[in-house]
Amino acid sequence: MALANHQKLQQATGELKQVEAKLGSARVEYGRSVEAWAETRAKLAAAQQELAALTKRVDQARDRVSQTGSTRPPDAPKAAARKP
Repeated sequence: MALANHQKLQQATGELKQVEAKLGSARVEYGRSVEAWAETRAKLAAAQQELAALTKRVDQARDRVSQTGSTRPPDAPKAAARKP
């Protein structure tokens, strides 16, 4: 009976070591996920700032058009010089 209990304890110890190894791997993967999430949040914040700056520029351009009542005409295409 003592031998059977000892074998069960050894088996449980082996299983526990496997669970600990899986837990360690899961912790590493979790750390990577958190790092990727933080990087994505930083990129999102930068994109939001850029969008806000571009929106402000568009609004300012619209305001100038509203004040002057006109827009600058597009540049006319230049005719290619032809050789006889």
